Amino acid sequence: MRKWKMPGTDWWISGIVMGTGNFCQHTEAEALRLMDHFAEHDGNLLDTANSYCKQRPGDQNIAEQIVGRWLRESAAAKDMLVSTKGGHTLSADFAPAHMDRNEIEAELDLSLSTLGRETIDLYYLHRDDPSQPVEALLEILRDFRRQGKIRYFGLSNWSTDRIHEAINLEKQASDRGLVAVQNRWSLVRYNDQAANDPHLVAMDWQSWDLFRQEQLTVMPYSSLGKGYFSKYLQNTCEMTEKLRRYYENDLNKKRAEALRQIHKETGYSISQLVLAWLMHQPLPVYPVAAFRRSDQLHDAVGAAAINLSYEMMERLGAGEPW
Repeated sequence: MRKWKMPGTDWWISGIVMGTGNFCQHTEAEALRLMDHFAEHDGNLLDTANSYCKQRPGDQNIAEQIVGRWLRESAAAKDMLVSTKGGHTLSADFAPAHMDRNEIEAELDLSLSTLGRETIDLYYLHRDDPSQPVEALLEILRDFRRQGKIRYFGLSNWSTDRIHEAINLEKQASDRGLVAVQNRWSLVRYNDQAANDPHLVAMDWQSWDLFRQEQLTVMPYSSLGKGYFSKYLQNTCEMTEKLRRYYENDLNKKRAEALRQIHKETGYSISQLVLAWLMHQPLPVYPVAAFRRSDQLHDAVGAAAINLSYEMMERLGAGEPW
């Protein structure tokens, strides 16, 4: 799989980042096999989180445990980079995150131990705490970096204004560590009113323009939109009412028709085109994608080899660049 140089780092990152948030839906053997196949395709960044596969407060960090076992036991893991996330307090009522430095550090230490790493390559705050100054939260991450616990840091589910402030503060810092943002983004436009968790943040015009100007790396989650376009165009029984509620809108209908035509013209799969659209944005984008089966992974990694023309990008966007 093709790799690109990630701004602000010395890393060359594979076009697809493998997400692990669905590992609780697999047997451990299946999850381990998927990571083996990802490495076989020269994938080199696994994305996980302390909260993944925690269904309730008090549950264990199952996804990190599975990733940690693979990192320790697989020969293919030698050159694999890992990103993980902390600072997401689970609650039944989706209460806003409260960023307590000691709690975040305890989560980070648990992630380090679970993953079997002395240093986390890329560490995200999984949520924002708008009640605290941006500078105070950045200082927590900078201190982790000074201690050698993390190499670089990122922000996930932060608003455009707060990220903009973080970027400006980083420009004044002597040792910059902010290198990535992880918010929801896909060619499949999500219906924000359908969100169960009001603290999830999606790409919008303002954030797209900011990240483009600053050339800040985006590693979007839900990059395939749960396979909505494939299910929509194939009219499969997997198209659930929940998916319709999340993604059925006029823009997605236009984009689906463009996908149908470009698929016929090029032979590229729907999933490949959805991911390639992200990779061809005028800013550094490494889509995070999770897979249920190895054949889905094998198909998706082909997106890194696709060259989309400007005209194809215009058609797929259906009048909007983001």
